[in-house]
Amino acid sequence: MDSVALAHLLKKGGYHFVMAHCNFNLRG
Repeated sequence: MDSVALAHLLKKGGYHFVMAHCNFNLRG
């Protein structure tokens, strides 16, 4: 995921979704 897409998600209030997504990737 690029920083631009991440920025858009954050602006849409999808911060928690992004964090969950990152955690999921880290867990494999």
